[in-house]
Amino acid sequence: MEPRSRVATVATLTLVAAGAVQVFLGLWWWVGNQVWIPQYGDTVEYIAQAQSFALDGYRTLAYPVAIRGAVEIGSVLHVPWTVLLYQMQLAVWVAAAWYLVRTASPHASRTRVLACTAVVVTVPLPLHYAATVLTDSFALSTLVVVACAAARVVARDRLDARTVLVLVLGVAAAVFVRPDRLYVTAAIAVGAGVVALLRTRRRACSRLSRRRALLLTGVVLVGVLVPGQGMTLVNRATQTADLGRSAPSATASLFGRVAGPHVDDIRELVPQEVAVAFPSPGANRWEVADALVEAGGDRYLLAAVRATLDCCARAVVQRSAQDVVHGLGGPYAVALDWVTGSNSSANWDFTRMAQHRPGVTAAVMAWSVPGALVLAFGSVVAVMEVRRRRRDAAVAGVAVVLFGASLVVAAFFGLTTSSVPNPRYTLIAQAVAWALPVAVLLAPPRVELPARDVTRTADDEGPQVTTSG
Repeated sequence: MEPRSRVATVATLTLVAAGAVQVFLGLWWWVGNQVWIPQYGDTVEYIAQAQSFALDGYRTLAYPVAIRGAVEIGSVLHVPWTVLLYQMQLAVWVAAAWYLVRTASPHASRTRVLACTAVVVTVPLPLHYAATVLTDSFALSTLVVVACAAARVVARDRLDARTVLVLVLGVAAAVFVRPDRLYVTAAIAVGAGVVALLRTRRRACSRLSRRRALLLTGVVLVGVLVPGQGMTLVNRATQTADLGRSAPSATASLFGRVAGPHVDDIRELVPQEVAVAFPSPGANRWEVADALVEAGGDRYLLAAVRATLDCCARAVVQRSAQDVVHGLGGPYAVALDWVTGSNSSANWDFTRMAQHRPGVTAAVMAWSVPGALVLAFGSVVAVMEVRRRRRDAAVAGVAVVLFGASLVVAAFFGLTTSSVPNPRYTLIAQAVAWALPVAVLLAPPRVELPARDVTRTADDEGPQVTTSG
């Protein structure tokens, strides 16, 4: 093992101290929120659907079943059902965070992995959503597992049955929890395949033959698309109720992103037949969309999109980029939202989190600001350490896949929603932002000897060991 630099030692000790404070505050907050139900609008729907199991295209069977199970078991054990549900959500999140840390640092001791896992688990918003009656915690955990399994395959060249099984089951669980995870996990698989193909370059630290890279890419794609599409069919078979909501569509999402914020600007720019269908001035974007769909369907929505691009394309691009960056910003975006109060969606999350034990919540969120500063310092030093020391070459590949998963989620929700970006949809970015530097500095991976370089031959007949220098 190469010795740590002095800067790395300082960064590590600072990160240890910040992590200890975060774990203490997180556990303090968690213990007092076991019987409280934060008042989110979706919560009421999920509780009702746990009784009726009436589902449309926006809801799957997974979470109502989880709630119903907690209610039934709680009645037998005489335990509040929220305690059982929250403990289950926390247990799944702990397992996913452990898998995340172990993926980023596979050679760390068990004690260090557990310490790093505790830090990741107690990141404020991911911990908060483990104590809500919402799908966000399960959605985060399953997506983290999928991204980590894909990273193990393409960056660590893992094709063992356990890794592939985790990938398949993770995708099935993710899509079962939320229908949109079919598209998100497919995009992650494509990104992971790009990482595998980049490893065929001559200058790659751990080079693969093209045949091997294509095999890894194919395994990831099949391991995502087959269970994802299969679970989508299961979801559709159970989503038989008509709850009065229009079916989700790409055109509606495009309208919401492009034309939604500019409905008052384009009223005089759309064709006359479309203008007639507009509701009275002052109607919000959703009312305008419903009116246009009723009058002319997707054709009227696309006419509004074209008019918006003619007048406000620059504003659309700028707003979209800002929303994606906000989602990718993770803990930094949350800390900024807390300080400035400029993001109404984030502040909605903060108020729901503070409905019970507001003093503890204020301490947790206030700490997120210095915590983000410490994390930024640790992240810069972690990158320097990876470059300075000749570590396991797959560390960079794993980091790229996990960062790519965060980017996919940030882009998906940043580009398909028309409202102010909500950090609850990009929880994976918050988890990854903490996990990677913590894993590198607190639990460094094994350093490979620089005198040996293992590559695969062009005909893929096995590894060929060469000496360097």
